[in-house]
Amino acid sequence: MGTNYYLRLKNPPKSIPETFKAHIGKSSCGWRFLFKKYLEIQTFESWKKLIEDDAYIIVDEYGDEANKEDFFAMVAWKQKDASHEIVEDPHYINIGGYDFLSCEFS
Repeated sequence: MGTNYYLRLKNPPKSIPETFKAHIGKSSCGWRFLFKKYLEIQTFESWKKLIEDDAYIIVDEYGDEANKEDFFAMVAWKQKDASHEIVEDPHYINIGGYDFLSCEFS
């Protein structure tokens, strides 16, 4: 069991649906936080820079807003958990010590 997290515009323009969001990744019990890898976002640092932008908020899969400081603390705390590298799947990638998945997941 886990929780998915998404990045959403704080005040989206009328041309963008309020429900539009980008999948940041998933927190699962016993595993490191698993980041979604995009062509434009391929490192923890690139996710962090985007998340820290005041134009965005983090929401979980239930629609609840997550505090950014708490989110980063959770990611740091989960770094001690098992890496997804032990799963034999070429889509799991460790980049700079953080786990990423290069395909869609939930």
